[in-house]
Amino acid sequence: MGSIFAGTLLSNWIGGIPRQISDILRIIVLGALYPTILQFTNIMIHDEPSLTLIPPLLGGLAATLVSATILFKKYRKHKDQEMISD
Repeated sequence: MGSIFAGTLLSNWIGGIPRQISDILRIIVLGALYPTILQFTNIMIHDEPSLTLIPPLLGGLAATLVSATILFKKYRKHKDQEMISD
């Protein structure tokens, strides 16, 4: 729930990005949430240590940030090329 709320706030804060980029980022975030939720359920069911939740959280955060950086660089590059050709 918190991830969805934070994603909505971030999306509204950035604004002006094409719908395709925001949709791709949403899919990546959903994919990154799966290992975290899986590990959380393992902690709840099998009484594993809670520190095992940190690697999936960091991995998901890293995947989201790297993909967002790549997508925004491609968007800016494409936008700059359109401005030059006009």
